[in-house]
Amino acid sequence: MMKKCIVLLLVVLCAIPCFLPQNNAIVRLHIRANSDRDADQAKKLAVRDEVNALLADGLVACRTKEEALAFLESKQVQLKETAERISGQSAAVTLAEEDFPTRVYGETVYPAGRYSALVITLGAGEGHNWWCVVFPPMCYGKSSSGKTEYRSLFQILWERLTGR
Repeated sequence: MMKKCIVLLLVVLCAIPCFLPQNNAIVRLHIRANSDRDADQAKKLAVRDEVNALLADGLVACRTKEEALAFLESKQVQLKETAERISGQSAAVTLAEEDFPTRVYGETVYPAGRYSALVITLGAGEGHNWWCVVFPPMCYGKSSSGKTEYRSLFQILWERLTGR
């Protein structure tokens, strides 16, 4: 009985890394505000909301990081125009590799490291910023009611494993 428990524990411990996010399979969204002034921070959040609305359906449909990056690349011009219209400032939109600190989303921990990212810089980009994981879509998912809902990585993995 003790051997079975030890074997089961080892199997579980070995399987855990399969369910943890890997830096090379993640795409993040990083929005940098022009400054820390309240008005610029509010503009950053307004841009975030509009960008999330533009990207949600397409990113939820992506099955691989490569699909997500191709989708984001196809939206760069539209995102730049949207960011400039919403913020009233110049905006730069790029796909890049960036260093991020450790971040916790619900019960999922993304360790510090280098991640692929869609980077939106408003104006001088010198203010506090906002970021989220857009692939797999941790920022949002669409519910059947059409409202944005927050989902966990484990829920997404379960859906992919079971086909539900």
